[in-house]
Amino acid sequence: MTTRRDAAASVTAVIPTTGRSELRRAVESVVLQTIPVTPLVILDVPSARADVERLLSGLTYDLVTTSGAIGGGAARNVGVLASRTRFVAFLDDDDEWLSNKIELQLAAMLPPGRMIVASRSWLVGRKRRLVPERLYDGSTAISSYLLDRSSLRLRKNFMQSSSLLLTKDLAEEIGWEVGLKRHQDWDFLIRAQAAGVNIVMLGTPLVLVHQSSEGSISRSTDWQSSESWLSSIDAGSAPSRRSRADFVASVILRGAVSNREWHQALRLTGEALRGPCHIAAIAPAIAAVRGAWR
Repeated sequence: MTTRRDAAASVTAVIPTTGRSELRRAVESVVLQTIPVTPLVILDVPSARADVERLLSGLTYDLVTTSGAIGGGAARNVGVLASRTRFVAFLDDDDEWLSNKIELQLAAMLPPGRMIVASRSWLVGRKRRLVPERLYDGSTAISSYLLDRSSLRLRKNFMQSSSLLLTKDLAEEIGWEVGLKRHQDWDFLIRAQAAGVNIVMLGTPLVLVHQSSEGSISRSTDWQSSESWLSSIDAGSAPSRRSRADFVASVILRGAVSNREWHQALRLTGEALRGPCHIAAIAPAIAAVRGAWR
């Protein structure tokens, strides 16, 4: 199904979904932008099409259905190819945009070029927190910035898919890695910078990132996929030794401990400490040890 397309829109919002109820909130936030934006919903569960159409009743949007279970990265690629605008932005189906997001980001991108414009966000859970505390300024590799865990506060460094705006041509060139279960947005940004793309972050928070949505894999214990992804980063784009160690400690080691895979946890602890990782990066693994013995 395709609904009315606003001819004045220069931006498409690519929204991959499995049909979660939060999708309506996400699409509404696109419809309410201060300039015209085309919401493009990429449904990765074909059998849910009728349910999604009922959920989005009354809203103006476009809908593309995949062959099914192709994953978030591939669904975003489908959306980029299906878009007919000069620019594309990405929105996870459980997040939402503030009404002036696209207008402010487009203003920051003029003239358009090899640039990704991101923004600060509000992290919404039991309370609302501004992220990141430290804006990305391009002085370090994006991989070092994203994987750094030098503070107990998770909000020190942050960049996520729902804040990104770029040209359609550039999005096609970079592409989202198909098959990645985790770290899709980080992978996209790291490969973009390796391709010579300038990554700019606005200081204004323009996205609401909801933390506790059903089906989230952000706290997954599939540590093997995280370790495999870390190993796949090209040497020229690799994070600093310390940021790499931070990621090993805070993500990979935590997963191994949560699964009670103690032999692997011992190996990963040694790897993290040799980095050396920041002390704060060990905290998630310590918390996981406590949880494993409850």
